Amino acid sequence: MWQDLLLSGIGIAFTIILIPQLLDSIKGKSQINTLTSSITGCGCFLICFVDITLNLYIAAAVSLITGFVWLSFFGLAFRTKLNGELIK
Repeated sequence: MWQDLLLSGIGIAFTIILIPQLLDSIKGKSQINTLTSSITGCGCFLICFVDITLNLYIAAAVSLITGFVWLSFFGLAFRTKLNGELIK
């Protein structure tokens, strides 16, 4: 299906665009809000489920990967928040 390929391409582009932000978060240079990252990650998993029900398996795989990237942001933000609270 052309829809599967189009949604996959867009999802891959969005995931690639997140890589510099993820690297900055790992290095501690920046942080994404935990609420934003958790809601977006869960939304990506929901989109993955919808893609599977529509038989858009490539798009579902991309949504799953994007969801894990957003949950990585959540983990990094949560870790930074905990470390900041421990220092104070």
